[in-house]
Amino acid sequence: VFGDPQVESNGMLTELNHPSVGSYRTLTAPFSVSGAETSPQGPAPSPGEQTNEILEELGLSTEKISQLAMDGVFG
Repeated sequence: VFGDPQVESNGMLTELNHPSVGSYRTLTAPFSVSGAETSPQGPAPSPGEQTNEILEELGLSTEKISQLAMDGVFG
């Protein structure tokens, strides 16, 4: 796919920079939506990178999240 001239011509490739693996090319969405950004805005999060944020959104307190981490539930 990455070497296909039509993919290149349609602008379906983008380059992202990941903190662990460095620069890499990836595909954008094969469609467009008026007024919406459909290409990747950044690399996928690393495993566990958003754990605290997600647990907070689920209603857990900072103290409870810290306790779970100390208990080895995640981390």
